[in-house]
Amino acid sequence: MKEDTKMNIMTKATKLFAQKGFSETSISQIAKKANVGKGTIYWHFDSKEDLFFSIIKQKGKAFFDSVIKLKDSNKEPQEIIHEYIIKRVEFSDNNYDVAKMLINNNEMINRDFKEVIEKKHLEVLKVIENTIQKGIKTGVFREGNPHEYALMIINTANSANIFKDHGLKDSTEKSKAEKIFEFIMNGLKGKEDRNAEK
Repeated sequence: MKEDTKMNIMTKATKLFAQKGFSETSISQIAKKANVGKGTIYWHFDSKEDLFFSIIKQKGKAFFDSVIKLKDSNKEPQEIIHEYIIKRVEFSDNNYDVAKMLINNNEMINRDFKEVIEKKHLEVLKVIENTIQKGIKTGVFREGNPHEYALMIINTANSANIFKDHGLKDSTEKSKAEKIFEFIMNGLKGKEDRNAEK
């Protein structure tokens, strides 16, 4: 029951932080939205700042951990890339308010916290980079710089946000993840490979 209350507070606070910004959101407003007393919020969180960072940590940890686990996967390189894209798109779809909360409250993110996030991003980059390297060695992907390819893949997968930001919707035929995956695979495969598929 306590955990349900905590999650409810975090969900309502996320929406308010995303819509109004950190400084314009008060504990009283969060309490009203969550239908709890202010004391209940302070029972679970030390401060408004603690609540803000707890939301980011909880949502980010689940995503980063799931992606970093891919380094131990026995799947083929293209399958790992596919899985990464699906995870990234799902994270974007399920945590749109969290992403908006981060963008709209960048001044809240201190140097230490930015370093923690950056470290996780570098771990994800390494997973994708090693996957590309394996794909190049086995002839699945064209020759090139694995680091550059990995950066391109991550940035392309991050573009999943634009679907929601610009009102774009999945077509009935293909999901966002599939469109992004196909786009990336067309770049990673050599010209000969693409012609052979036609």
